[in-house]
Amino acid sequence: MNSFLFLTFLAPTLTANTLPLELTPMPTGLFKRQGGFRPLGIGLSETKPASVIKAPEGVTRYGVLNVGTRKFVVAIGGDALYVDANGDGDLTNDPKPVWEQQPASPEGKTSRAGTFRIALPIQGKSVDCEFGVYETGFGESLGAYADFALEGKVTLGGKSYSVVYADPTANWDGTQGDLLIDKDGDGKINSRYEMYPVSKPFNIGGTTYELRSEMGKPSIVESDKTVEERTKENTMPRDPNLGNGLVPGKLALPFEATTLSGQKISFPNSYKGKIVLVDFWATWCGPCMAEVPNVVRVYKKYHERGFDVLGVSLDREKAEEQIKKVTTARHMPWEQIYDGKFWDAQIAKQYSVRSIPAVYVVDGDTGKILAAGYEARGEKLEPVIEKALAAKKAVAGITRG
Repeated sequence: MNSFLFLTFLAPTLTANTLPLELTPMPTGLFKRQGGFRPLGIGLSETKPASVIKAPEGVTRYGVLNVGTRKFVVAIGGDALYVDANGDGDLTNDPKPVWEQQPASPEGKTSRAGTFRIALPIQGKSVDCEFGVYETGFGESLGAYADFALEGKVTLGGKSYSVVYADPTANWDGTQGDLLIDKDGDGKINSRYEMYPVSKPFNIGGTTYELRSEMGKPSIVESDKTVEERTKENTMPRDPNLGNGLVPGKLALPFEATTLSGQKISFPNSYKGKIVLVDFWATWCGPCMAEVPNVVRVYKKYHERGFDVLGVSLDREKAEEQIKKVTTARHMPWEQIYDGKFWDAQIAKQYSVRSIPAVYVVDGDTGKILAAGYEARGEKLEPVIEKALAAKKAVAGITRG
C-alpha cells in the first residue's frame, strides 16, 4: 500500500500578505473543467514487474504509471485492462476499469479508451482519484491523464474566484501543475489567461501573487515580483510552447547530441544547406502520432530538395527499442534524439517545451526559425516547407550568379 505523504510548499521572496486558499479534493472532472489534459505515457512490455505478486490469466503486457514518487502497475490481457489501484501487488482484487471500444476512425482503425481510479493520499486521506487512459495506436504504450485536482475558492483584490489546483504528480509541492482561476466566472477555464503554472508568479487585477504552503496548507501570497496580467484582450491563441520567445525570425537554440543511430548532431550546423523540422514528440503521445502521416508525406515529397526532420523524443527511460519499433512501423527514417528523461529531456527543457507535439522549422544555414507551433503542423506544414525551399533555392541562385 502506498504510504501517505505530508508535504510543505516553499516559496522565497514573498511578502507577509497571505490570502487563505481553501481547497478540497476533486476526484474527477479536471478534463472537463480545463478542456484538455497533459498526457502521461505508460510503456508496455512482456516483462512482469517484480512488485506484481498475482495477476489474472491471459495478461500479456505490463506497464507502470508513475504518479510523482508512487508507481502503479497497469496490465493488458486480450480486451481487458487491469490496474493495481491499491498498490498491493495483486491485480485481481481491484475495481474493474472502464475500458471500452471507441468508434472507428475514418481509416477504419479501432481503439479502446476508458478510466480507472487510484487511491492517492490527499490532505491526510485516501482519495480514489480518476485517470483517463487510451490506446496510442501501438501495442508498446498507453496514454493516460490525471482527471483529479484540488478545488475551492480564493479572494483576490476583494473578489472571490473559483480555483482549481491541478498537479498530475499528486505531490502538491508547488513545483509542478497549474492553478486554474475562473476570472470571468463562466465556469470554464481559458488556458490563455486563466491557467497559471504554480511555480511562477501571476497577476490578477494588477497585483502579482505566488503560491506557497506552510505545514501542508496551500495559500496565495502577494509577491514582491511584478509580472504583467494576462487578459482576454492581450493574449492571442497560440501554441503554449511559444512562450519561450522562440518565434519566427529568432535564432533557434543550438545544441549537441548523439542520435539513437549513433550520429553526432551539432544543431543547426549539421543541417547546412537544408530546411529542418525539429519535432518534439513521444510514442505515447496521441496527438504526436496523429501528425506522423503528414510529416512522413511531406518528408518523402521534399527530402531530396533539402528538407529534413530531427526528432526529439520525450519518451521515458528504457524506451529505445520502443522508439525504434514505432519509427520503423511508421516509416520515420530521420534521426531521433532520446535521453529517457520524459518531460525533463535536456533539449526539451532548453526549449521550454510545455506540450507536445512541439515543432520548429529552422533554416540550417542561418539558424533562424521560419515557422513554429500550429503554423508548422497539419495542412500548414507543406506550404511552409515549399516556400522555405524555394527561398533557399533563389538565394543560392543569386549567390552563384
